[in-house]
Amino acid sequence: MRTFAATLLALLLTCLFGLGCANRVSPSGGEKDTTPPVALAVNPPNRTVNFGAKSVSIRFNEFIQLNNPQSEIFISPFMKERPDFKLRGKTLTVKFKQALLPNTTYTINFGKSLQDLTEGNPLANYEYAFSTGNHIDSLFIAGKLLNAHNNEPVKDALVAVYSGNADTLFTTTPPAQITRSDEQGNFRVSNLAPTAYQLFALIDKNANYYYDLPNESLAFNNQPITLTDTVPPNPTLRLFDEGLDKPKIMERKNKEYGHIELNFSKQQNSVSVQLPDSIKAQAEFLTETSDQNDTLHLWYRNLPNQNPVAFLVYSDTTLLDTVIFRKTIREQTLQPVKYISNAKGGRGVSNINYGADIWVKFNHPIARLDTGKIQVLDDTVQLNIKGKIAVKNLRTLSISYNWNPEKKYRLLLPDSTLTDYSGQTNDEISIAFAVYAPDTYGTLIVKTLGFNAANAYLLQLYDTAGKLLRQMPLTETIAQMPLLKPGEYKVVVAQDLNRNQHWDTGNYNKRLQPEPVFTPKSSITIKENWETEVEIQLAQ
Repeated sequence: MRTFAATLLALLLTCLFGLGCANRVSPSGGEKDTTPPVALAVNPPNRTVNFGAKSVSIRFNEFIQLNNPQSEIFISPFMKERPDFKLRGKTLTVKFKQALLPNTTYTINFGKSLQDLTEGNPLANYEYAFSTGNHIDSLFIAGKLLNAHNNEPVKDALVAVYSGNADTLFTTTPPAQITRSDEQGNFRVSNLAPTAYQLFALIDKNANYYYDLPNESLAFNNQPITLTDTVPPNPTLRLFDEGLDKPKIMERKNKEYGHIELNFSKQQNSVSVQLPDSIKAQAEFLTETSDQNDTLHLWYRNLPNQNPVAFLVYSDTTLLDTVIFRKTIREQTLQPVKYISNAKGGRGVSNINYGADIWVKFNHPIARLDTGKIQVLDDTVQLNIKGKIAVKNLRTLSISYNWNPEKKYRLLLPDSTLTDYSGQTNDEISIAFAVYAPDTYGTLIVKTLGFNAANAYLLQLYDTAGKLLRQMPLTETIAQMPLLKPGEYKVVVAQDLNRNQHWDTGNYNKRLQPEPVFTPKSSITIKENWETEVEIQLAQ
């Protein structure tokens, strides 16, 4: 009994310390599988001539899945009846449903549809080509697709070639051959005949393989490309948005008494409203637009109890929509006077940019302002700000002054300094602020190569999200942008062909390319109290 007990105790201790009783489990984790499937056998073989089969089978080294085949798989020339694509085990079968044309080279580009079953790794742009004649077309066009606005590569765009009257075909008919651009914007249209082709690229919104929607981005080569057996062409296409899609009202807000807000789908040159004369004779209105004209605020007061009220919204001179609203109840929805400022306010001291005005933006238009009550203190000394106070864009109080970075200031707006459009007054506002010193900024120095004084150029600075921060004419080979906050930026030099002080996109109907842009090879890092130099090659 003692022997059995001792043996049992030994076994329990062995299990406790993991020396033999635990189940052995394969280690988890490890490197993730990133290898795409491999085609092991194809029947009939790839690049078969005198093709007469009704179907094609492709066997892979692992189980695969077809991801989004309707939009990923391209067949050239275009087939009205798409083949059936069926998976069984590790084999994909393509069965044709319509008769093939004689003496024609066909290409099936699978895009990113062929993926392994476990990790979804795509076998990108795998092609199967064959010819119903006694030879297979073998020429190609390889090039690069860039964003026309910033020269960045464009991935996953359709790149297409047409023969014949491509000017019309591109807007009505699928192309002769098609492929997709890769992560670096590179593309290769294969299996082409020794003839002339028009080259296009497209962000295809409705998956019909041609340009027919105003919000589709496109690119086109200026001249046809004639293929021969000599060195193949290497064109660069510049993708652009014509901006032809009509602005739309995306959101309508009527939550607060005295205020209607409209948000639009895109920026506009101008936006305005037209109210009925009968309403304008009884009530008062103000309109305010954002800097980009993508938001409109309609402020009203003394509106009679007539419900509903309708007004027209215009983009330039084009009628966009009719907006109908009902006046909300003042006592239930009108907000008290609120504000935001570039000096955040609160108990601490906030910094504003060197050389900037201090501003306070209110939630309602300023109807009356007693400037004599406004004070700015340097410690306890009141500054003379007479003539330096302004109201901008209906709601923003701005004070311009030569602020000293070595001092601290306080802005005071005593009670009832302002009255808003609805007749409300402010409570006391006190904002302590200082100014960033110049040595907390960096400077960008742009050196251009190939500068031509006969041309007009614009030097543009963007943040990493693509928002335009600064723009200035580039009139010399070297330019400076001072007082930049440390961080990452993108720099563009645009050639202003029509000298209208902004970059212009292309127009397909007029066969106008977007205005040229020139960029450095990478983004720019601005450091505090540091000059960063960058060289940009301009076209000769």
